[in-house]
Amino acid sequence: EWTITPEPISISSTSERNPVVIFGNEGSYTVSLKVTDAQGNSNTKTIENMVTVVDDCPNCISYGNMDYATAVTLVNFNEINNATGKEAPYTDYSNDISTTVETGDSHNLTVNVNTDGAFTTNSKAWIDWNQNCSFNDPGEVYDLGTATNVPNGATSNSPLSILVPANAILGNTVMRVSTKYDTAASACEDGFDGEVEDYTINVLTSLA
Repeated sequence: EWTITPEPISISSTSERNPVVIFGNEGSYTVSLKVTDAQGNSNTKTIENMVTVVDDCPNCISYGNMDYATAVTLVNFNEINNATGKEAPYTDYSNDISTTVETGDSHNLTVNVNTDGAFTTNSKAWIDWNQNCSFNDPGEVYDLGTATNVPNGATSNSPLSILVPANAILGNTVMRVSTKYDTAASACEDGFDGEVEDYTINVLTSLA
């Protein structure tokens, strides 16, 4: 019997001779093989860190600038509820802040922003549901609308209901939130008057 720890997305233990395993998440995995003969005698061989999974699918870089206070001040999506100030033009929260969703479920996304005075900002979110390192696929971009003259106000389309696609790839993927002065930024734009934040969405299959 094969046993894999920590538990991958599929097959943490199996008696198949040549199992197919989907690891999904980055990290090192320990593999054990227990062999039992006809008399019930068994022997186990364990190799620590036998498999190492690395991210070979990095998402594009996007960032604003620190010239102005234009910023994302709140991201609220399911278990994510992150109120922030503008400490950098881009912040990667994906290692620290995440939420788990199931395919077919809907969750509201609320984003607050700072427009840096009597100005208008445009905000968008992207979720890489098919985990192909591109935010440009149909159904992966969400228009959060605008906000005007607020230091910490919700965008016009917040809360925005987001449906987890039934065919979303299971495991961890990236949700990117961006706000920009005047016009909306693209998913991979850089150096603009605004801010970008990344989060982790862990997709599980629906149990319903």
